[in-house]
Amino acid sequence: MMARSKTATRTGGKFRTVGAFLYFRLGNAGSKGMIVLLILALFGCTLLYRPHPAVNLDSLEQVRTQTDGKVRISAAVLSAEESREVFGVPLYASGVQPVWLSIENQDRVPYALLSGSIDPNRFSPLEAAYRNHYRLFLLSNDRMNTYFLQNEMAQIIPPGKTVSGFVYTNMDLGAKYAQVVLVGPKGTKPKLLSFLLPVPGLRTHHNELLLNGRSRPEETVSYEEAGLREALERLPCCTTNADGTVDGDPLNIVFVGEINDIFSALLDRQWNMTEVVDLASSWREAKAFLLGTSFRYAPASPLFFYGRRQDVTIQKPRSTIEARNHLRLWRAPMQFEGKPVWVGQVSRDIGVRFTLDTWNLATHRIDPHVDGTREYLVQDLFRSGRVTKVAYVKGGPVATLASPRKNLTGDWYISDGLRAVLVFSPKRISDSEMQDLDWELPSNTEFRDQQASSP
Repeated sequence: MMARSKTATRTGGKFRTVGAFLYFRLGNAGSKGMIVLLILALFGCTLLYRPHPAVNLDSLEQVRTQTDGKVRISAAVLSAEESREVFGVPLYASGVQPVWLSIENQDRVPYALLSGSIDPNRFSPLEAAYRNHYRLFLLSNDRMNTYFLQNEMAQIIPPGKTVSGFVYTNMDLGAKYAQVVLVGPKGTKPKLLSFLLPVPGLRTHHNELLLNGRSRPEETVSYEEAGLREALERLPCCTTNADGTVDGDPLNIVFVGEINDIFSALLDRQWNMTEVVDLASSWREAKAFLLGTSFRYAPASPLFFYGRRQDVTIQKPRSTIEARNHLRLWRAPMQFEGKPVWVGQVSRDIGVRFTLDTWNLATHRIDPHVDGTREYLVQDLFRSGRVTKVAYVKGGPVATLASPRKNLTGDWYISDGLRAVLVFSPKRISDSEMQDLDWELPSNTEFRDQQASSP
């Protein structure tokens, strides 16, 4: 408070000098009005900044809590409206997203929070405040600086204490993946706590999936390893159109795991939630295309399997709306090792072209080498540390340059016809713990031979 008082006094002295100068030079009613406006700009509008200190945030619907021994951690992402209420300014408009943490330490030793694990590119409190400063109201900005500093999550959590505060992160919509790393006298706590935190305000396939109940089919068959392999090989080769009469992109991915574990792995590797298709998201996608910009949450067109459009869509955008990796998943009526099975299709968009096969006369052009995109996904998720098993099964027919296959909008593709199968863990594992199932191998020997013999 002492530094704040000095700032106010210094600013006030400067104003009195400016005010006296204006009054002396102009000496009329107009100058008095200007002085009054200047007073309001510097002092009178301190009431403009009116944050509401956060209370009872642990009762928010989006709070997630985990326990590690004698340490209990709660975390939540404030929505855009909640952020504006708590901080008094529209944080989301400046790209700042506050993540609330509450750490209860009932251990006998202190712990240090590595806030960089929440977001390695996080904002400092004063940087987050600066992004929201008013242009004229200097003392309001001073109050904002103090408030953001006071609400920062402390680094040290003493024994027997509960510490709460905010980490000022970069904005993610739909969901945010965050890891909480604590370091004690004997080093980093061995249990790494990972949170998949919902972010209210964006209609995503993940939220729709949880709401409509399709995450748990009524009839589910449990398989052992051999039975799962046979069941996956019996699946159709490809997605289809709505009535199932025309084949689309190949079904080349199988995930085994709870949806939140799968999403945690994907978000950890910077994949993003995808908006459901509606007028608003389609308009944002059209603007991104016209301006040549990126759209992290761009919707994806529906494909069909099991008689329904995809349950989940997630994407990894690239430099513009024309280039991205996107993944569609369908919940299968299967289980393996007590975990649900998801059948999917992954491909890479490399451009946009006109077509008469869609209502908006445009579609993305996919990279014809769909196996390369499949392997990119497998390798990317391997780095998440959550994949416990990897295997390949036979899927569709081999497609070569001499005899390619086509999707619903006429894009051609080549493939070895295999599906990658990944089993997910709810926690991170070491590389040495991952297993390869002895099924098929994507050696591509036969595939390359056929390519070489093509005219």
